[in-house]
Amino acid sequence: MTWTLRRGDRVIDALPRGLALRGYVLGHLIHHRGQLAVYLRLLEIPLPQLYGPTADHQEFTVVGSESRRTTGRVLLEELAAAV
Repeated sequence: MTWTLRRGDRVIDALPRGLALRGYVLGHLIHHRGQLAVYLRLLEIPLPQLYGPTADHQEFTVVGSESRRTTGRVLLEELAAAV
């Protein structure tokens, strides 16, 4: 099924339905997610972890023999020392 964007009688774009949804709708949602991120940063509100850790969430939970929390930097240093 082809989705067609028109302005009056003039065809601006014609795409298969799936490509149109991915290209226009998904791109539009991603754009507004970016706007929300900028708005939250301006208000100094930490960003939610929508797709995993952000720069606002630098701690990782590490379960080891001591079951302790450590930062990502310390974890990397420990991994480098173990190699």
